Amino acid sequence: MSVLAITLGDPYSIHLEVLLPLLYEHRSQHCSGYSIGIFGCHEVFVHEVQKLASKGLVNDDEARAALDARVAFDMALADHNSQLSPPTLAALDQCLRDLAGGIAFINTTAVSKLDPHKMSPRERGWIAHSALKATSYVSEMMTKDMGRFAVLTAPIHKYEARLAHFTFDGQTEYFEDIWNQQGIMVLAGRKLKVGLMTNHLPLREVVGRITKELVVAKTLAFIKTLRFLASIEGDQQSLGELRVAMCGINPHLSDGGLFGNEEALVLRPAMERVRKSVEIAAGKKPHVKIQLVLEPADSAFFKAIQGNYHGVLACYHDQGLGPLKAVDFDSAINITGGLDHLRVSPDHGPARDLYHSGKASSTSFRRCLEVCHAYLSGPFDSA
Repeated sequence: MSVLAITLGDPYSIHLEVLLPLLYEHRSQHCSGYSIGIFGCHEVFVHEVQKLASKGLVNDDEARAALDARVAFDMALADHNSQLSPPTLAALDQCLRDLAGGIAFINTTAVSKLDPHKMSPRERGWIAHSALKATSYVSEMMTKDMGRFAVLTAPIHKYEARLAHFTFDGQTEYFEDIWNQQGIMVLAGRKLKVGLMTNHLPLREVVGRITKELVVAKTLAFIKTLRFLASIEGDQQSLGELRVAMCGINPHLSDGGLFGNEEALVLRPAMERVRKSVEIAAGKKPHVKIQLVLEPADSAFFKAIQGNYHGVLACYHDQGLGPLKAVDFDSAINITGGLDHLRVSPDHGPARDLYHSGKASSTSFRRCLEVCHAYLSGPFDSA
């Protein structure tokens, strides 16, 4: 048995009006061998589905299919300290097995108000936090004999989630923590695929965080993710010879020490370690070739768009996401690569300015579902 967990994030966001039509279409097209569990507050879910239907933002079939997703399991976590007892965990385990390729709702909390506008910021934050907390219990159960596990996370409002004791800088860091692995945030668009050496940090802290060990771990995780994406996209050229650009931290790669020395002291030595690791791996798979090149950040992305590189590894958040969003704002998805399970998310936030407007693009959510389906249905390893 394999499971796709969809966590409903910030209730005051575009996620349901975009996701429900896609989910209806997805289930109509794919007689999949995996179950889908929707994690969130069921009361709010029903309220929002009915409101979207009344406004004509989802059609009757889409609304009916969503409301038919019965509450298969009721966690009703009260707060961030909530724990599930062994009997409850056993019941959850049986629930997942009983889904058998179906779709069901896992209720993760109760609320005092149904309308997201009328909730306190903390309550909205807890709805998102509780859905994520529930996935930690499920992932513990997804042992090898149970099959694959993928998580599609709707966007959260980071500040409001923090009010509800979500102590992580983002969802990427959360899944690294519960799966106890070093991952990498990868943004995959139609034109660019970008990995981040550091995630959500003040710029003044970036240089101190980038160590040789971090560079090696992130680069190897990025390579693994690019190969996963090439596999599901059927890109045989990338599978045969993968070309990756690593951005320098400083302008012009420090210009021989004029503008810093991190490239010489950290990045280049780390790249040599990566190359040795790749050579060892290539000895086992001689048909695999990986080219890793240190590039100034002001030219790396242009060269990647021109086809010289399959991916670009950026040193900090805006160095990578600025160029990516300039060319792939609607189509990019967020993948937490390098982990045992797959986690994907649309590459946009709650987009509250578009809430119930019918104007939000579904492209990123659609691509997330496609990647999850390919992973759960195919022979691929996780990213």
